[in-house]
Amino acid sequence: MSVPVQPASTSNGKTSTSPEGIPNLTAALEAKKSFATGEETIRNAVSKWFGPLVTSDTTARAGKNEHHETILETLLRLHAVSCSLVAVEQRLLLSEQDVSATIQILNYIAVTLNCSPKVIASRCAIRSLREQNLRANQLDPLQLRHLLTFHPDIRTAGKDICDFEALKFACERTDFSTIHTWFETTVRTKTILAKDTPQLLRQMAVDLWAEGHRDFFETFVTELAVLDASMFDLPGWENTRQFFAIFKRVHGTACHFAASFLKPEDIALAIELYQQLGDPVQAVHFQELARTYDVPAFRRFEFAILVAAKEPGSRNPFETTSASPFATQHPFDVPSKAKQPGEPPKSKP
Repeated sequence: MSVPVQPASTSNGKTSTSPEGIPNLTAALEAKKSFATGEETIRNAVSKWFGPLVTSDTTARAGKNEHHETILETLLRLHAVSCSLVAVEQRLLLSEQDVSATIQILNYIAVTLNCSPKVIASRCAIRSLREQNLRANQLDPLQLRHLLTFHPDIRTAGKDICDFEALKFACERTDFSTIHTWFETTVRTKTILAKDTPQLLRQMAVDLWAEGHRDFFETFVTELAVLDASMFDLPGWENTRQFFAIFKRVHGTACHFAASFLKPEDIALAIELYQQLGDPVQAVHFQELARTYDVPAFRRFEFAILVAAKEPGSRNPFETTSASPFATQHPFDVPSKAKQPGEPPKSKP
């Protein structure tokens, strides 16, 4: 099934006109990249997200207004940090799709970790300043990559029960069996795990990627998705899915494994951004993903993750599997037809 690729929602801006009456498209594009226009996009998206106040209770209305303002200020700060690291002529248009995703994640972290959006923004800003990654700040101006790896710098009992160093060592050696065993064992203790465990694991994956370790991802990503969904149900699955969608957007052809987590809107936005960047290799790569995208296959992949999350004891944590049972289920592959009961076995060639 081919995905109809539509331009992602971006900020509105007026097209300037030359003295001869010909629209100056370059000038209009540059104007859209300004911080002021990005701020307008953020404000519009926040307004659409929260909608008008409906309560007549003065106290409740004041509390809701305060929350709206806090989220708005946080978004503006995240965007300002990225803008400070990217020259105007190198910025890409800010999409309302990313703004909505950021609002959702900020609300989620605030509830699960009891952490204010302002504190979250401060930590993300520090990470971006240390990172100094131009391409990442261009393609992810609201720092979704840092929001989805955010974890408080404190030790908890939940963290102490996990041997993260053992998992990291297994990932470095691409030891699929040990990675599988670690996750199977860990998911059994989900009720006492620290709530930021998935974020810690996503940060571990980022750090290992930066060190040049890649092969372990084939098993790691699906095992992490199962753990996140087991701990937080659909929101957990969506957080891991969205993280690897952003990871795929930033790294493009370098991370084939992350294509399994993409939705049509993720692909459409990636195409638009890489076209703005003038990177035809990556733009064509995502266009090919759009052309071959199979919605039913993605749903099967999602269903497999959610089923495994509901039945953590269905797989033996000490079995010697070479990889995750889901690692070979690429969303663009159609599984072969299963043999029906009573059907004679096929003869060997």
